[in-house]
Amino acid sequence: RVTNIYRRDEGGWKIVHHHTDPASAMTGVGRSPGLISTGKVVEPAMPARRMRVCIYGGTALEKEPAAFIAALTYQILVSMPAVIVTGGFRHSNNAPLAVSTDVAALNGARRFAIDHGIDLRGIYEAWVPELDSRPDVGGAVRLDETDGITLRVMPGRTPLGRRLAMVAGVDLVVTISGKTHT
Repeated sequence: RVTNIYRRDEGGWKIVHHHTDPASAMTGVGRSPGLISTGKVVEPAMPARRMRVCIYGGTALEKEPAAFIAALTYQILVSMPAVIVTGGFRHSNNAPLAVSTDVAALNGARRFAIDHGIDLRGIYEAWVPELDSRPDVGGAVRLDETDGITLRVMPGRTPLGRRLAMVAGVDLVVTISGKTHT
C-alpha cells in the first residue's frame, strides 16, 4: 500500500508525505522478472489479472485537481495492468457543470485508451446504484454505457454500503478530498 499526500506548490503538485507498506495483493508487483518495460506501458510477459484501482472523491473539482486526477489515472494505467473503478458520478442536478472525480478519472482513462488503441470498457468500470425511488440516489446523474465504459449496477445498497463494497472489491483505493462523502 502507498499513501501519498500532494499539495499545490508553485504551479505544480508536490508530494508532502509518502508512506509505503507491503500488502499481500501487491507483493512482487513491479519487481517480477516477468515484467518487460517498453518505455510506455509495463507489459507482463504472460497475461496477468488487472489490478482494480478505485478512484473515489470529490464531486465538484476545480480545474487543477481535475487535471491532476486525469493525469494520475493515465499514469496508473501506464504503470500496471489496471482497471479504474469509480462510483460513476457524473454530476448533481444542482451543479450540472461541475467536474467530478469520476469524470476526471474517465478523462484520463479515455485518453489512455485512445493513445494505446484499446477499448475503454476494458480499463474503466463504474459501479453505480440501482436507479429507483430512494431519495439517497435522487439528484445524481450517473455515467452509463453511452460513455463507452463497463457499468456494474449494485442493487439494494445504501450509499455507504456501496462505498464499502467498492473498497472490498478492489485492490487499491485512491481517495481525493471532497466536501462531503469522502
